[in-house]
Amino acid sequence: MDELRVRRGGRDGPPLLLLHGLGATGDVWRGWDPLLAQRWPGRWAAPDLPRHGGSPGLPGYGFEDLAEAVAPLLEPAGRTVVLGHSLGGVVALALAAA
Repeated sequence: MDELRVRRGGRDGPPLLLLHGLGATGDVWRGWDPLLAQRWPGRWAAPDLPRHGGSPGLPGYGFEDLAEAVAPLLEPAGRTVVLGHSLGGVVALALAAA
């Protein structure tokens, strides 16, 4: 699969993954940029889920497929805080279950 379009920010520290809802893009979190800069002690990523915005589609479109697509954005050797809205919340649960 081609890479997801991902907005990133922050600095070294705990990672935060922001997952949008159905029909939206990672840009829905854009209004949070000032708040994250003031209050989040680490880096963050807000991808466009597959088939949304600037991200390519997948052969399958189940919750597990979406979770697998964003899994490379997780911290491999530590914890990642995942915040999801609507569809993004279900994808977050699928990540936790994997």
